[in-house]
Amino acid sequence: MPLKSNLLKLLAVTGLAALPLASWSGSVYVVSQAASALTVLDSESLAQTKQVDLPEGPFGLVHDPKTDYLYVSHPEAGEISVIDRVSLETVATVVTGGQPFEMVLDSEKPQLFASDWTRGAVLVVNTDTAKITDILAVGDSPTGIAIDIDGRQLFVANKGDNTLTVLDADRPRVNAIVETGKRPYAVAFNAAMSQIYVTSIEDNTVSVIDAKSYKVLNTVDTGRAPYDVTVNADGSVFYVVDQNDNAVRQFDAKTLEVVNETAVGKMPETLQLGPSGEKAYVTNWFDNSLSVADVEKGAQIRSVDVPEGPRNMLLIK
Repeated sequence: MPLKSNLLKLLAVTGLAALPLASWSGSVYVVSQAASALTVLDSESLAQTKQVDLPEGPFGLVHDPKTDYLYVSHPEAGEISVIDRVSLETVATVVTGGQPFEMVLDSEKPQLFASDWTRGAVLVVNTDTAKITDILAVGDSPTGIAIDIDGRQLFVANKGDNTLTVLDADRPRVNAIVETGKRPYAVAFNAAMSQIYVTSIEDNTVSVIDAKSYKVLNTVDTGRAPYDVTVNADGSVFYVVDQNDNAVRQFDAKTLEVVNETAVGKMPETLQLGPSGEKAYVTNWFDNSLSVADVEKGAQIRSVDVPEGPRNMLLIK
């Protein structure tokens, strides 16, 4: 796909503080839904290095390290783009119909799972053939999706009926349906604690669910409109993006107490942690920016403009 020549310039970076953080060499990939664009930034300078146009309304973004392909969902177009990460050329298009939303890759098998908002289903895509191999029924308006690789389970938040569906990752079977808070949105799996976290936008909570018994262990109060939830590498803390507070909250995974709070941009959407775990990257949907924060100190340290409507993001070394 052709590069947008008028957007090849370096993005304006605002330095907000000089805090010593572990550096890492890699790239930040940002999908902007309104601009229908994929932007690549240098992880340290936050300078734009590449950008390509995408089909209408890109939303979800995942990376397969085995093939070095990116997968981008397009809910409005009813398709998933398969993109070579190096060239940023589209190598295949999976025509799904419906509205493919969030996605997760299976690192044990050549398959990708995508929640389908309109069909109340999870699509199973063979990543070798770029073809749909199964459609699994879940709840109403499924959104967030996560996988337990060792336990071979999928966790799907159903925003329309306030439930979490637990699916077998290897065969078409429902393991459990768990009641959550109102309007569940994002899901994360903490492998170290064998727990599932589900954010609920309407009642401002995170449900903590045992991944074996499927019992709700606790309901944690968050800020307003919790969207994304992310677990750090060792499972000791998790982070919740509170969209209506323009903030990220860090929780201790054992005590479930708030450890830190960091102010970011307007209507934050997605959070990814850098390799050291102390630096977080956050897309800000309504002010078209990417924040970089020191989550240990609760301080935003940099902000950079990105194309309109940034939703999902990946960090790749």
